[in-house]
Parts: sequence; structure tokens; C-alpha cells
Amino acid sequence: MTSGGWTDPNLITTGNRAIFGSVGSAGISSSDRTIPAQSSGIVYVQFLANFGNDGSGGTPHLRFRNTETNNWSLLAGGFDASGYKWGMWDTANTYMTSTSSNTLRFVIIRFDFENTNTKMWVDPDLSTFDYSNPTNPDTTSPLANSFNRLDIYLRTYNDPGIDEIH
Repeated sequence: MTSGGWTDPNLITTGNRAIFGSVGSAGISSSDRTIPAQSSGIVYVQFLANFGNDGSGGTPHLRFRNTETNNWSLLAGGFDASGYKWGMWDTANTYMTSTSSNTLRFVIIRFDFENTNTKMWVDPDLSTFDYSNPTNPDTTSPLANSFNRLDIYLRTYNDPGIDEIH
């Protein structure tokens, strides 16, 4: 953690932010938190993040994991195959946006377990974003995998970090 969080013009922010910390030889910093199982209805996860410009070794990402099945549910973050753009990997395929992950972004992810899809918006206008009837997403996966843990994986490049996870 570091003092001083990031801000977004339409988002009320408080407290500190998580940043890249001390590492081993791989240059990866990680943290995780178990949460109540998410497997029904519609679940939104939103956060501010700068994931830098290095996607090697499977990072940087916010990872959604199901510890009961010991499987990944979704990886969201910067993918180097596309020049470090925001995207999602749903355990079957990768779905990309055209937005760089190498600068501070506000991201919303919507897991729709009833209609079996996951959607991502990068830098939506929160003054007009309607959670009950959202605009077209930046990318969509045809899967919605259940999860009960959030894992943050960061690398050293471009002051990476994450803030305001809700």
C-alpha cells in the first residue's frame, strides 16, 4: 500500500492504493482476498488501475478465482499480444479492447450469471452510466464463471497499481 489513492472525475475515492511491492526473482508482486462466492444474478466489479506495459509471465491482472474448483474464472488486465491493451481471458478465449493498459483507467466488469456472459467497460462516463441498463461494452465474453477470490498480480513497469475495488 502507498499513501494517496488515485482519483477519477466522476468517482468518489478514499484512502490509499495497492502498488507494486517487493518481489522475488520474477519481478511479480501479488495479493489476494477471499470473498463470498459469486455465482448467480448480476455482479459488478469496478476499480481504478494502471497495469503498466509488461504482460509477460501472465501479469499484470486482476484475477477472479474459484477456490472450490481450484480454477481461474477470469483474468482482466493488460495483455501484451495486443500491445498492452485492456482485455479479459475467460479460461477459453481472450477478448480485447482497443484501450491501453499503460495509463490510469477506470474499469467496470459485469458478470451476468443468468444470461451467461461477462462484459467490460474501460473509462465509461460515470455521470451517464446506467448499471441497470448499461451502454454497449468495450468487450464481451460469452461465459460467466463463478468466483470467490480476487487476486492482484502486478509487475514493475510504469508504476503499476490498483485502487477503489468495489
